[in-house]
Amino acid sequence: MNGPTATNSPEATELDADEWNELFDALAVDRRRTVLLELVERGAPLSVDALAEAVFERHGPGADAPHAESTAGIERLRIELYHVDLPKLAAADLVAFDEETQRASATERTAASAELLDGLR
Repeated sequence: MNGPTATNSPEATELDADEWNELFDALAVDRRRTVLLELVERGAPLSVDALAEAVFERHGPGADAPHAESTAGIERLRIELYHVDLPKLAAADLVAFDEETQRASATERTAASAELLDGLR
């Protein structure tokens, strides 16, 4: 296995049971994992709107969907990201989310988590 493991990651040994539960809960939803990957791949903070569009591109109904369906889907994603996913990722310290600017950015844990997820694929 090439990714970090619980035995060789210094951060992993510092987590207590509640923190592990919070981490796994945050990573349990594919949409949240996609947010982490987008932040790592782009290497810069992203707005909620940009994240919603990126997640929709990866998981939306496809290129042949009507424009109205795409617009509604992106708006639903934006709302879910803002109210559910980004706060949950921030609580697990997987992203930093600034509600005032509505931008998410990577933390020290973001890249390590994305690397771990990539190793699990």
